[in-house]
Amino acid sequence: MILRAAAACAAALLLLASSELLMRVAKGAPPAEPPSRNFRYSHLDIHEPFFRAVPAAGGKTRREARRPESNAQAFEDPKPPEARRVFIVGGSVALPYGDYAAPELAALSRRALPGKKIEIVSCAMAGYDSRRDLLVLREVLGYQPDLVAIFSGNNEYFTESHAYPKLILLAGRLRRFWLFRALQERLGARSGPAALSPEARLARFEENLRAMVREARKGGVPVALCALPANLRSSAPTTGPIFLPLEDRAFFLAWTAWEDGRFAEAALRFKRFSTGDPREAFSHFYRGKALERLDRGAEAAAEYRLAADANDPGERMPPARNDALRRVASEEGAILVDLEAEFASRSPLGVPGREMFRDPCHFYARYYSLVNAVLLQAIYRHDAAKGEAVLAPASEWRTRALDDAERAPGLRGTRSPSRWDLSEIVYSAVAKSFLGPRDALWDEAVNMFMIAAEHDQKILDELTGGDEALRKIFDRPWFSDQKSAPPARLRYQTLIHLGAAYRRLGKLGRALDCFERALAEEPLGYQAALGRAITLERLGRRREARLAMEEVRARRPGLREPGYWLAHWTRGTAASEGTAAARTSRRS
Repeated sequence: MILRAAAACAAALLLLASSELLMRVAKGAPPAEPPSRNFRYSHLDIHEPFFRAVPAAGGKTRREARRPESNAQAFEDPKPPEARRVFIVGGSVALPYGDYAAPELAALSRRALPGKKIEIVSCAMAGYDSRRDLLVLREVLGYQPDLVAIFSGNNEYFTESHAYPKLILLAGRLRRFWLFRALQERLGARSGPAALSPEARLARFEENLRAMVREARKGGVPVALCALPANLRSSAPTTGPIFLPLEDRAFFLAWTAWEDGRFAEAALRFKRFSTGDPREAFSHFYRGKALERLDRGAEAAAEYRLAADANDPGERMPPARNDALRRVASEEGAILVDLEAEFASRSPLGVPGREMFRDPCHFYARYYSLVNAVLLQAIYRHDAAKGEAVLAPASEWRTRALDDAERAPGLRGTRSPSRWDLSEIVYSAVAKSFLGPRDALWDEAVNMFMIAAEHDQKILDELTGGDEALRKIFDRPWFSDQKSAPPARLRYQTLIHLGAAYRRLGKLGRALDCFERALAEEPLGYQAALGRAITLERLGRRREARLAMEEVRARRPGLREPGYWLAHWTRGTAASEGTAAARTSRRS
C-alpha cells in the first residue's frame, strides 16, 4: 500500500516536472517578481520591532528607531526619573514630530511647564492606517510613556489582503514556476479581496481606536486622540473613482455649466446627478464650488462635507471618521484634541481649504505651532477637569503661554505657501499624475498643479524643462518601485495633467503647448488630443477644434465624451447666433 502511494506520488511529481520543463522550453523561464518595496513597507516591516536596543555610555541602554523610512529617533531605556515622555504615533501628518515640530512642541512645553523635562519621540510612518498605528502603540507601551498622542485616520484604505504576508512571499517565490501561475490564474487567486464597505471601514477604524485606548489604559498610560483636519474645500476626491465621470451626459452638462460660469445651473445639475448616486463624491464637491461662487456658504460647506464622506476610503480624515473618533474619546475616557474644530474655526465657511493645506491632508508647516498649542491645551483641560496629572498637576501649568501660541499671527491662512510647500505640492501632483490610470486625468493632480501655477510659475517651468526634475520625484523611497518607468510616459502623464490645469486657469497658450508636447510623446494619446481640441475651441479656433475633436471621436468610437463636446459647441454656437439675431432685431 505504502509502495503504491509512493509510486503514485513519484509519477505525479515526474508529470509535473515534465510539464514545467516543456513550458519553459516553449516560453522560457517566468519573469522574476520580487516583492515590491511598498509591499515590504506596508505588510512586512510592520511586524518587526520599531526600536532596537543599543549600548550607551555609563552602562546605559538607548533605543533607536530601526524601521525603514522612520524618523531618526532615540531615547534612554529605562526613562530618566525626571523626564516626561510623549510618543507621537500616526501617519505622515505626524512625521514633522521627527523633525522641526518636535523642538517647537518641546519649547512650548517648557514655557507652559517650567522646570519639566518633556521628551518627544516620533513613531510616525507615512501611509500608516489605524491598524498599523495600533501595532506601533503596542510596542511603545513598553518604553515608559507618560502619554501617547495618536494622529490616525488619514490612510484607512487598506483591505488587508496581506494579513499573512509570509504566505504572499511564498506565493511570490512559487510564481517562478509556470504551473503555479496557471493554477493561480485558474483559481482567480490574484484578483484581490473585495473592497470594504464604507460602514465596515468606519467600524474597523473605531474598533482600532478603542483597542489603542483600552490597551494603553491597562498599562496606566493616557492616550490623546487627535481629530484631524482635512482639506475639504480645495481638494477633489482622491480615491475610488479619481477622474471626472464625463462619460455620463448628466455630469457632463453640469461640468460644462460650471466651467462656463453658469453657477446656478451647475449647482442644480450637480444636485440632480448626486440624487441618483448620493455617494458620488465629485457632484457634491463641485456643487459646493458652484454654491460658494453664488455666496451660498452654508450650503456649500454642507456639500464639501458630503463629498469628503462619500470619498471612501480617501486619503484624508472625513467628518464621519472624526465623529467616530470623538465618540471613542468620550466613551473610553481618552483626551480629545479637536484639531478639526480648531482649523474649521479659522477657515472661510468653516471648511478648511488651500489657504491651510498643500494637499488633501497635509497642512502647511507653520500650522504645527497651532497643533502643539491645541494638544497641550487639551491635556491641561483634561487634567483640570479630572484632577489628573498627565504631564503635571493643573496648578503648575502656565496657560498664558498656550493662549499666546494659539493667537500667534499668521495662523489664519492669509500667507502664500513657501517655496518648500510648493515643491511638495508639485511632487504630489506629479506622483498622482503617474500613479493613476494611464492616459486618464486624476482630478486631484490637476487641482494641485493649479495651486502651484497660481503661486509660482517658475517651479512648473523647471518641471517641464527636462527629465531631471521629473526623475527627482521618483528618487523618493515611496516611489522607488516606479524608477524604471519609461521617461516618455512620465512626461506624457505630467503634461496632460499640467495642460488641464492651465486650461482651467485660462492660461490657454500654456495649455495648448502642454497638450501638443504630450502628443509628441504619445501621438495616439487620448487625453492629450481631447485636451488640445477643447483648448483650441477656447482660443476661438473653432474650425480646428471641431476637426481635432472629430478625429478624437473617430479614433475612440467607444467613448462618448468627444461627441458631448461637439454637441455642446453646436448648442453654444446656436445660442450665440440666436442672441446676436435678437440684438439686431431690437436695434431695427
